[in-house]
Amino acid sequence: MKIYLVGGAIRDRLLGLEVSERDWVVIGSSHEQMIKLGFISVGKDFPVFLHPRTKEEYALARTEKKKGHGYKGFTFETKEDVSLFDDLKRRDLTINAIAEDDDGNIVDPYNGLVDIENKVLRHISSAFVEDPVRLVRIARFAAKFPEFTVHDTTKQLLKDLVKSGELLYLTVERVWLELEKALKCQASWKFFEVLHECGANEVLWPGFLKHNYAHLLEKVANENVIVKFSALCVDQDLSTLSLMLKKYKVPRSISDIAILVAKYANEYYDLTGDSNEVVSLLYKLDAWRRPQRLDLFCKACNSYTRCFIKDLDYLKKVFGVIQNVSLSDIPGHEKIPHQEISKRLFDYRVKVLENHSIT
Repeated sequence: MKIYLVGGAIRDRLLGLEVSERDWVVIGSSHEQMIKLGFISVGKDFPVFLHPRTKEEYALARTEKKKGHGYKGFTFETKEDVSLFDDLKRRDLTINAIAEDDDGNIVDPYNGLVDIENKVLRHISSAFVEDPVRLVRIARFAAKFPEFTVHDTTKQLLKDLVKSGELLYLTVERVWLELEKALKCQASWKFFEVLHECGANEVLWPGFLKHNYAHLLEKVANENVIVKFSALCVDQDLSTLSLMLKKYKVPRSISDIAILVAKYANEYYDLTGDSNEVVSLLYKLDAWRRPQRLDLFCKACNSYTRCFIKDLDYLKKVFGVIQNVSLSDIPGHEKIPHQEISKRLFDYRVKVLENHSIT
């Protein structure tokens, strides 16, 4: 039995990046032997084990053969005679197919080191097109490593993969996972760029990217996933957006802001300073009950090229003035009929705002 460090840990270390997790491949072993050594079996589809002490993942070396559609359309063999080269060959990109033994010796059968040096994302073999997950993964790597370019032959394989119809068999959870990871990257726009070049955007989310997503995402490069995703939702058709949010099971914390932006971004851009309009928009955003959403909404809207608002913090400043204005501040509030409370409070907040100068 021999154990090698593989994949992203080596790649990131060579790129001078922080290594967040380490994966290992085990050559010449079996499920039974791993269990006897104290490893914990956790793989549902693959022979993956957790180290009893470090809890890092150890996978038995395996080969794979395409039998059906999608990510799960493979059969695997984990015989003890599967070599390290056999295991590395089934991986997606050359930069992810580098191994290291206990003595620090690098094993690089597919020239991943050269591609790291030349900043190239390149597939290992034509089997790349058999797994549709690899398309969204390479798009995510383009966002993570913006200085890298996708090799021309790999670009053609991506187009072939789209034409094959395999994208239709992707699990929505995996697509969202890769998109979410890409949105955490500074150059998240490159994720959509790679998908655009091979024709995948229209397959995965038809009609969603209506605007210059590169410009939008560059303006919010340092923001969180909620702001970045929501920035793409300005002027979105609500029915199209709702279908996408439902299809990909987008978390509520993100979808709530995305829907607000789709609904009310244009009202935000058209604000003239009229106190009634401003307070009305704050009510629509449910700012009093959920004040944390206001900042996210404004940041997403401010990324758009149509935003000519001089003071990008204007709406938040307005809210700061009237946030604490409550029913008890209204003279004679005790005598206000119950059915009139909401309107009277609205009108009073408008009055307070009219008597206050926003600087």
